Amino acid sequence: IVDQVIPDGNRQLLNLLVCFSHDVVPVRLLQTARHGDLPAELDELIAEPSSWNTALRRLSEITSMRIEYEAGPRMDTQTVGTLRMHRLFHRFVRSIQSPADAERYSAAARKVLVSADPRDSSSAGNWARYAALIPHLEPSGALESADDDARELVLNCIEYLRMRGEYHDGWWLSREAVEHWRATSGDTDRSVLVAVHQLANMLRRLGRYEEAETVGRQILARLTRHADTVR
Repeated sequence: IVDQVIPDGNRQLLNLLVCFSHDVVPVRLLQTARHGDLPAELDELIAEPSSWNTALRRLSEITSMRIEYEAGPRMDTQTVGTLRMHRLFHRFVRSIQSPADAERYSAAARKVLVSADPRDSSSAGNWARYAALIPHLEPSGALESADDDARELVLNCIEYLRMRGEYHDGWWLSREAVEHWRATSGDTDRSVLVAVHQLANMLRRLGRYEEAETVGRQILARLTRHADTVR
């Protein structure tokens, strides 16, 4: 259905957009993406404001996407400020993506997010940016990625949640990271160890002390077994 209704160029854009959260697609991050982070055909489209706004408007007319406008840089034009997508339509498009498209556009989405990482979650001035990035970690595949930069982004987001006192969200995110990364990288990988440490931190701050102790004991036992095997 999508292939029949949406022109090819717009379909490529839609394939990228669904690799972000449906609640608020990060329009501004896409507009400021580094050259080479996006597929070439979309790089050129997004770099030209009028073509970009036209493409988004066209998609909103033939899909369930909703756009809100704001004043452009020169104040005499309107540009897309916010883009939202119905979750069922978002889920449908993801379900019909070919494996090759899903990987290609998810990888591009992760590059956009990594480029937007301030890499300093301790600074309160960066907290708004991290809050904006977190909703896109799961749909972009960042939580499952073996890429070091993507994992560093996730760890920075977890640390931001700890700094903000958002312990329940931090528990969920660190738990997801541990489960995905341990399955592909094992127990002694640096990113896994940092995520496990944060998971225990979040549990303690939630008052779940026995669970935090269990997490600590489990990782210690795994590290001990690993040390024994490499002697």
